[in-house]
Amino acid sequence: MRPQLQQPSRSLYLPIFTLCAIAPALTCQFAPPTHAQVIADGTFSTNVASSDNQNFVIDAGDRAGNNLFHSFDTFSIPTNGSAIFNNAIDIKHIVSRVTGINTSDIDGLIQANGTANLFLLNPNGILFGENASLDIGGSFLATTAESILFSDNVEFSTTDVTSASLLTISTPMRLQFAANPSPITVEGTGHNLTLDLNTSSPIRDNRPVGLQVPSGQTLAFIGGDILIEGGHLTANQGRIELGSVAQSGSVSLMPTSDGFTLDYAAIDNFGDLRFTQAASVEVSGEGSGNLHFQGRNISVLETSAIISNVLGADSGGEIRVRASESVDIIGIQTEDFPSAFFNQGEAVSTGNVGNLSIQTGRLQVVDGFVSNAISGAGNGGNLTIKANDITLIGNNVFQGNYNTGLLAQVFSSGTGQGGALSIDADNLYMQSSLISNATLAEGNAGNTVLQVDTLRLTESSQIFSGTIGQGNGGNISIDANEITITSTEKDAPFLAGIYTTSLEDGNAGNIDIQVNNRLQLTGAARISSLTRTAGTAGNIMLQAGEIEVNGAGATGGGGISDDGQLTSRITAFSETDFAAGKIDITVETLRVTNQGLISVSNLEGGDASDLSIRADQILLTDGGTLQAEVAAGNQGNILLMADSLLFLKRGGLISTNATNRATGGNIVIEAPVILGLNNSDIVANAVQGDGGNIAITTQALLGLQFRNFRTSESDITASSQFGLDGIVQIDTPDLEPNQGLVELPSELTDSSNQISTGCLVAADNSLTLSGRGGLPDAPDTLNSLAVWEDWRPLETEARTATAPRDIARTSFREATAMVIDVNGRVQFVASTTERLKPPMAANPLIRCGSRDNVWGQENE
Repeated sequence: MRPQLQQPSRSLYLPIFTLCAIAPALTCQFAPPTHAQVIADGTFSTNVASSDNQNFVIDAGDRAGNNLFHSFDTFSIPTNGSAIFNNAIDIKHIVSRVTGINTSDIDGLIQANGTANLFLLNPNGILFGENASLDIGGSFLATTAESILFSDNVEFSTTDVTSASLLTISTPMRLQFAANPSPITVEGTGHNLTLDLNTSSPIRDNRPVGLQVPSGQTLAFIGGDILIEGGHLTANQGRIELGSVAQSGSVSLMPTSDGFTLDYAAIDNFGDLRFTQAASVEVSGEGSGNLHFQGRNISVLETSAIISNVLGADSGGEIRVRASESVDIIGIQTEDFPSAFFNQGEAVSTGNVGNLSIQTGRLQVVDGFVSNAISGAGNGGNLTIKANDITLIGNNVFQGNYNTGLLAQVFSSGTGQGGALSIDADNLYMQSSLISNATLAEGNAGNTVLQVDTLRLTESSQIFSGTIGQGNGGNISIDANEITITSTEKDAPFLAGIYTTSLEDGNAGNIDIQVNNRLQLTGAARISSLTRTAGTAGNIMLQAGEIEVNGAGATGGGGISDDGQLTSRITAFSETDFAAGKIDITVETLRVTNQGLISVSNLEGGDASDLSIRADQILLTDGGTLQAEVAAGNQGNILLMADSLLFLKRGGLISTNATNRATGGNIVIEAPVILGLNNSDIVANAVQGDGGNIAITTQALLGLQFRNFRTSESDITASSQFGLDGIVQIDTPDLEPNQGLVELPSELTDSSNQISTGCLVAADNSLTLSGRGGLPDAPDTLNSLAVWEDWRPLETEARTATAPRDIARTSFREATAMVIDVNGRVQFVASTTERLKPPMAANPLIRCGSRDNVWGQENE
């Protein structure tokens, strides 16, 4: 949802006017402007003359050295009127104050002689109409401060009127504000800028200049809220200082070669700066000037433009934006011109572009951009953003007249080097927007460095560094706690991701990402290094607590895609005879699922590089793939080291396949446990070349089997259709079988009396053994149905034997003999006499008793 813009009130003075009308006896400090006029207050020798009440000539005043002081009760200029300071040519500073109660309403010309700097103080407020203009030889400073303090501590005040004897020849040093400074407003009809589609630069030929100072001078507004409503401020190759103060305190003035710069070290509370209705501010020139904005909330809205372009051989100045709460750069979606900061070197320039920095609590860019770019021979400046929260929201990337985002680029005619792009934020959210550091020419692109807590890319958002020329692309380095990249929108023309690309002769840069917690790619999200022409692809290095590459949710039908399939991917890819980059991943847990892919590949004549992964767990499920493919060059290899587990399920795949005459790459895997289920494969196959080699070191290889070719089962293959098969080597480290086991007694029981010697001795008592454990009922070899169990303690323990006791038998008696009846049947009988007959021996060849005592018969 796009943010709702709050327009500034057009009735700033209505409550004050109403109060003064109701109670005319009250002294109204902030009164509405009266009929335009310039009236001296009589405290100095200031003389104001006008023949038509339209144009005013200001003479005399009180001079102290090269300073000239004027004091007015009212200072307002009617539409197309004028106020001309008729000062001596050698005057350096004209310092004027308004001691009355009226706002200065200026809709005409302010003019001074020579090169004097002009200061205008009115604590009641200052309003510049759309016809306001300046014709002075020095700097112009307008402020709603109450007084100016000089270097010798003399104070020129609008409230404490002093005599001329207190005036000073020293330089103005500080502006002193009351508790609630009044606003300064600049009105206008808006710019008529258009955008050069080749360089994303503003075409400035017919831009209104508005309030303008000479080249190399300062235009400064310091007050309460600073409102530029369709108005224009111009200081070619000079300086524009805009500061909004919301408390009592002082702002320091420091003289420079181009006028004055301001220091807000003594101010804690700031007001707002708002640029609306296609307002424009420009310091372009042979070498661009300086722009310093200071406030609480700084808003560049409704296609307003801030411009600092280098047009010649001199170097550019600095754009510095400081906002204690927020900076909003918000355009109009239906317009072809964005709300933007332009800090650029144009095609004719040879000077270097200056730096652009924004520091705030929250930065929001919607249908607009911040651009640090070069089209000439000079080098680009650095673009530095520091904020708690950054939000970039635009239309589709690479469509329309411009891209929303943060841009540092070398355009097609540029031969200089691009500047660095640095972002320091707690949270960075991107939606259909772009962070780009690219070159389209001979110059190299600069590097992109992000330090963020949370990074989220959605729709077609991209962090991009590439080359479409002879220059090399820059590197991308990201340090974050969590990164989420989601690309699931059907109509997104490009895929969300982080890219380094070479589309011409230059080499692509590297991608280095370190994530303390989780890196997640969903849908068709990408982290990619690509070359499509003569340059080499960059390397990708990832380090994270957890990485998930999840192809689920992709519904789109367009965008950058290696083979047309929309899945999440981490790829180092080459479509040329030049090598693809390598991928090196260090992670606790790696999940590649739902057709997700991590790949190094070259499908033309060049080499593929290596894919190396070091993890605690590597999980490949539902078509998740690790791949190194090559068509003609040297093979790509895969090296996997898992401290705990390598798990493949439902089509999980590790592949170094080679097409055409290329040799299959090698696969080296080290993991304690390797588990493959549901048609998951490890393959190093080839077509005409030789198959690659597979070397696996593990303690447990489960579910996967070596086969000569792939089947519907889970396979390990290294075959070639027409060449030689590769070698598969599976090593299981030697294990000591009894390592870690408790040593058992060598003699489990006394075996001397466990085997029958041929006769059983009859006795009056008997022992019956029963229960779960013990010895089997026969001395046969143990099998699965007769397992010996030993429940004894492993250590010897002292035992106390219990004396035997008689057990009375009342019902059953144990058989003591076996006889054969007359019918030849065998019967077991119990003896009825005290002397029991011996039973038949277990072995019929052994006879008990005497030789004649056969089959249990008593001796006669």
